[in-house]
Amino acid sequence: MVFAISNRSEITLQFWPFEESLSIQAGIMILLPTFAAFLSGCLWMSVGKAVLWQRARDAEKRVDRLQTALEEMEALLIKDGTEIVHTAPEDDSVPNSNLAQLPPR
Repeated sequence: MVFAISNRSEITLQFWPFEESLSIQAGIMILLPTFAAFLSGCLWMSVGKAVLWQRARDAEKRVDRLQTALEEMEALLIKDGTEIVHTAPEDDSVPNSNLAQLPPR
């Protein structure tokens, strides 16, 4: 606001090939496009975040489905009397998977 108040001189804008001209204060002439650029940047970032939020929701749903399937399989194994053994490496490393890596969406 201080910038707009301190820059009250009039600027005349004329766009070629139009004959019309527009007189506007210098401070407003600079602040309006700056504000419009800020809002468009916020909109651009919101679209990007929406895509990430959708991917996160899809991943959570997949985890829930896999957890449910694991619990069902464990229940079947317990019902059949098969012993369930959960093993993890002793050095806290993550075991290498031989499954194909999926590309990111």
